[in-house]
Amino acid sequence: MAYVTGGGVRYEAPSAARLDQRLEAADRPGEHLWVLTAAWIAPDPERPRIDMDAENLVSVQGPGCFKCERPYSRRLARKPCRGSISDLQ
Repeated sequence: MAYVTGGGVRYEAPSAARLDQRLEAADRPGEHLWVLTAAWIAPDPERPRIDMDAENLVSVQGPGCFKCERPYSRRLARKPCRGSISDLQ
C-alpha cells in the first residue's frame, strides 16, 4: 500500500520480509535499539492515497528501546540492553 506525505512524497511500506531483515541487521547484542513511533488518522485504508501530514498526525511516542521495551532515560542508555530481536518474534 502506498502512502503520500503532506509534502507529496510517496512512501510504500517494505515487505514484512524486508522489515525483518532490517531488524536483524540492527540487532547488536547489548545495545539498545532506540525508536520513535507515530500514528496518523487513516479514515479509509483502501484509499489509494493516505495523507501522512501534520493535520492527520495524532500521536508520536518515544524514544524507547524496541528490544527491551523501556522508555529512554540517560540512566537506561548507560546500561546494556537485555532485550533481543529474537525475543520479539
